[in-house]
Order: sequence, then C-alpha cells, then structure tokens
Amino acid sequence: LLKMISDVFTFFDENRIAYSLSGGSILGAIRHKGFIPWDDDVDINIPRESYDKLFSLFELDNSLSRKYYLQSAKSHPELGLHVSQIRKKGTVARRKYDHSAEECGISIDLYIVENVYNNPVKRFFQGYTSMFLTFALASVRETKNHALMKEMFRLEGRKLNYSAGKLMVGWFFGIIPIEKWLNWLDKCNSSCKDSHTKYVSIPTG
Repeated sequence: LLKMISDVFTFFDENRIAYSLSGGSILGAIRHKGFIPWDDDVDINIPRESYDKLFSLFELDNSLSRKYYLQSAKSHPELGLHVSQIRKKGTVARRKYDHSAEECGISIDLYIVENVYNNPVKRFFQGYTSMFLTFALASVRETKNHALMKEMFRLEGRKLNYSAGKLMVGWFFGIIPIEKWLNWLDKCNSSCKDSHTKYVSIPTG
C-alpha cells in the first residue's frame, strides 16, 4: 500500500489532480501516525473535476497503468459498486462484493466530492433522490448476491441478517438492470455542474 500511495500520489501531483486523505486513512495518519491496525486499504476524497481528469489520463500513463487498474461503475458494472478504486495488478484482496471479479487487488478507494445546489429545494431533491437510488442499488446488489453471501457467512460461523422485506425490495427493483441504477445514481450525484457552490457532498462515502 505504501508503494501504491507513492506512485498514485506522484501521478496526482504531476497532473494537478486534487485529492485528500479520507475516512480511516486520515484517522490513521493523525492518531496512529500510519495505518489503522485493522485497515486494509487507502481512502481518498477527490473532486468530480479531478476524478474525470484522472480517468482521462490514467491509461495514457504506462508507468501507472502497467501496475494498476481502475475499477469503476462504468468499467465493472456487474459488481454493482458505486465507489471507484485504483487496484494493484497481481495481488488479491477479495471482499464480499468482489466474488465475480477476475481481478481484485489491494486498493485505493476513491470517494467523489460533488457540488450540490445552493438552492435549498434543488438540494433537497438531489439529496433524497441520491439516497433512494443508493438504497435501491444496494438492495438489488444484495439480493443478487444473497445465496453466495449466505454461504460465505455460514463458513465464517455467522448469520446473514437480510430481512425478507429488503430481499423483496431488491427483487422488485432488480427488474431493472443494475447498470441502470449505477448510471442513474452517478447522474444524480453529478447533476450540479457549478463547481463554485457553497456546499459539497460525498454521496458515495
């Protein structure tokens, strides 16, 4: 992970891509002067403009793309994940939603900082639409993976606590392909195009 951080942060700095540590990574840096002992990834906040720039430049940088790959809703929609990641090739760090991915290397998680509307009515509808779409996406994903997740939990000696109601919701919303939910959620989260609003949000975090 330390080598990943060095490579990725150097790429960000050279290309003027804004970023900051987030979540457990910033907590670890301040409280533990390193990683939280139980942490297995790096969390980064990245503004939408920088996020789009990253995707346009990443594959053009051979020194980076030969060692790492970008995993996003667009590149791996079958996973149903709305958090993008930079993952190291040739490594394995499989999480519960990585079961259908051929590659699942150790990762840097990217949480997009989105501008939200100054207008309170628009901001209200954007926020609640985002929450609804996030819930629908999670329900579809968890219903789709229910049998496998149940077996994984059984092997770990734990019980999977999915309510019948949530599974029914996931089944109902699952009539619509998961790629559609991912696309709608991304469009909603990025709908405010003014990069100078008073408010920002991190809806995928």
